[in-house]
Amino acid sequence: MSGADFSRRSRVTSGRVGAMGVAWACGMLMVVLGAGGCNRPLLTPDEPRTPFDAYDDIRGQRVPQRITNEFGREQVNLRQRLAPVD
Repeated sequence: MSGADFSRRSRVTSGRVGAMGVAWACGMLMVVLGAGGCNRPLLTPDEPRTPFDAYDDIRGQRVPQRITNEFGREQVNLRQRLAPVD
């Protein structure tokens, strides 16, 4: 076995090891990101998110955070939540 053959063989092996390392790192990243979705949400829909929500809740003027649109899909209720209070 000559020196040139050995250096070529080591480059091929190091390329395989590098590719396996990248694949392993990507797999671990997917596991970590997938496990993060199993936790409970940070804020529940019943919790006031701002002092203004708490104020409206005490006075019975709380606006729902999500509404169902005309197509039956749930969406954030931005229009009513950002409208001026009468």
